[in-house]
Amino acid sequence: MKNFSLLLLLITTISFSSCKKDSSPEEKNAKNIVGKWQLTSVTQKSHKNGTLEGEQTHHVEGNNVTTEFRNNGTGVDGDGDEFTYKISGSKIIISYKDEDENTEGEIKKLNSNDLVIYIEEINVQGKDTYKYSWEETFLKK
Repeated sequence: MKNFSLLLLLITTISFSSCKKDSSPEEKNAKNIVGKWQLTSVTQKSHKNGTLEGEQTHHVEGNNVTTEFRNNGTGVDGDGDEFTYKISGSKIIISYKDEDENTEGEIKKLNSNDLVIYIEEINVQGKDTYKYSWEETFLKK
């Protein structure tokens, strides 16, 4: 009986110690975003009162347009401007030191090689509503 109790305790200990808590989306995104990213394309769209008025995709040549996300919540863009960032679910909030407003985007895709961030801005002028959006695609360097 003593051996059976010891065996049961051993099995229970092994079972609980082998269980690993799954990472939350924030933890996965925070881990995967760290590093230097090369901008490969930007798709811009403009809408007026819900109707698409224009769409352009710019493919970035060369490897000189980069953004680096550091593991301490800071980063630097291709112009050398420093920023801080915070990830909450699929949202990313970027704050530049010299700007009063934050840029909030949605992480559409993030893995060890690819990053796609969607940013949207809405302006109301009189009776008209304008929506501008950018989808930025990056490859990890």
